[in-house]
Amino acid sequence: MRLSDIAYGGECLGRIANQVVFAGPGIPGEEVMVEITADKKSYRRGKVVEVLTRSPARVEPRCPLFGRCGGCHWQHVDYPAQIGLKRQVVKAQLLSFLRKDGFGENVTVNPTLDAANPWHYRNNARFATHNGRLGFRETSSHRFLGVPTCPLMHPAIDKALASWVATDPRSEGDVTLRFGENTGQLLTHQQGNNTPASSGCFEEEILGRRFRISASSFFQVNSAQASRLVQYAIDRLEPQPTDTLLDIYCGVGTFGLLMANKVAKIIGVEASLGAVADARFNARNLENVEFFAGQAEDVLPGLMGSFNLAIIDPPRAGCKRVVVETLKRLHPDRIVYVSCDPATLARDLRLFCADGQYRLRDVQPVDMFPQTYHVETVATLQLP
Repeated sequence: MRLSDIAYGGECLGRIANQVVFAGPGIPGEEVMVEITADKKSYRRGKVVEVLTRSPARVEPRCPLFGRCGGCHWQHVDYPAQIGLKRQVVKAQLLSFLRKDGFGENVTVNPTLDAANPWHYRNNARFATHNGRLGFRETSSHRFLGVPTCPLMHPAIDKALASWVATDPRSEGDVTLRFGENTGQLLTHQQGNNTPASSGCFEEEILGRRFRISASSFFQVNSAQASRLVQYAIDRLEPQPTDTLLDIYCGVGTFGLLMANKVAKIIGVEASLGAVADARFNARNLENVEFFAGQAEDVLPGLMGSFNLAIIDPPRAGCKRVVVETLKRLHPDRIVYVSCDPATLARDLRLFCADGQYRLRDVQPVDMFPQTYHVETVATLQLP
């Protein structure tokens, strides 16, 4: 079977008897032998068991657990090809939604911002435990897989992984290791043993500002790329001293607080109470920042005032429709949408642009997650 394209999810597409087959690990253009593992009504799913014609981009995976551990998807692809595939996936997802309204073909998808170091970048990992050992779960299985070392983890986490000792070897609670690459602070948190999931915190520094991050609070897993992502978002928003910024799904305040000295006022909205507490702590020396705790779809309709700028960084499921509708009613001049899922991003951009109120300026993929199919994407919307 010839692999003809890449799908969001890391697998390649091919056809057998005119039926679509999703298979991996492969690379578009390769001729492969595939073992069918699932036969659905409209497609099949398979596993590449032999490569008959190799892509020039195919390399030997660094990790001996590649293919068994589900943490990586593209270790068999050289890095320049990975960032090209990510741009291709983002563009395909946008076209699948936006062409329905006749303007998808003109969308500009910039080349992916690559990572300077595509290995040892993860500052955050959650491990399963078994008999006092740390590891992951095998792909499509709950079987424990011991992991003595991981080439994606920051060296500090890799070292902690190798030296970790269970306080109670009988405990099966997950262990989270988080590291501040720019502060040197390590947080080790084990769930279970009557320890609440929200206990403990560490600090990380982005673009010269420190952020307190609790164990339960979200923060980007790649500190170096997070700095580039935030700076790119700031540049696209073009904040001015008289502007009011609406920061939706603000987490611990990363985007907004790094613009606090550039605008008149910042309003942050976040559902996680722990993250809101972190954000308020991180803004303790600022007078022009206010945070609201609650779901964006509940808080936004009650907000009053004028907002010149908005940044939204929702979870993988994207925005609820009421969030998009309320933002359009508030009509900020520019909106930057940061997304970790190209499909839900494309769906929401269609809602923003369908009636012509907003124009999609461009889309910028950012590789926060080398060796995986995951991609962060920044879309810039503005009033015509």
